[in-house]
Amino acid sequence: MVTRIENAVPPMILEYMKTKVQNEERWSYSYPKGAVFEKKHPKLTIYDGSDIPGAKLLEGMAHMVLLMVYNKALKDGLDVFQPTMLWCGASIKDMHRKDNIHTDHENDVPKDMKVLKILGLLHAEWPEDFGGHFLHDGEAHKMVPGTFLVFDPLKEHAATDIFTEKKRIALDYTVLAKNS
Repeated sequence: MVTRIENAVPPMILEYMKTKVQNEERWSYSYPKGAVFEKKHPKLTIYDGSDIPGAKLLEGMAHMVLLMVYNKALKDGLDVFQPTMLWCGASIKDMHRKDNIHTDHENDVPKDMKVLKILGLLHAEWPEDFGGHFLHDGEAHKMVPGTFLVFDPLKEHAATDIFTEKKRIALDYTVLAKNS
């Protein structure tokens, strides 16, 4: 199941954070963990619990965005996650690479710890016909700037095909589920 948190973050904040993320030099091809290189995509780790040199501004912005999403979720009666960031990163997807269907956190989180992922676009505008929406457990979910999706990372998921030359940049978090 995917929970939508609509209009959680203003477009100007998303666009500002996207600019900062685009200018980072720490991008890597480390994800999805365990996948062969051909199946990996560019990912920027913003927070992983360690002290990442040069990441403090983005880390602070990521905490702020997470609190905005959490606040909007509570206003909407959706008390499903704890606003404690376990991990946060940004990813780039584009029309030149089909996304692979994958799962997250199968082997890197204790089995008794229930985590959720939260995903949102770092764009002020992203027309529906650009593609790059979210496929989770076989169901497509439209990605809209300002809206964040909360989902079970152990279910298969991927980005749908992208039909524009623009790069789709998304922000994703790993957080504790409310009943964890």
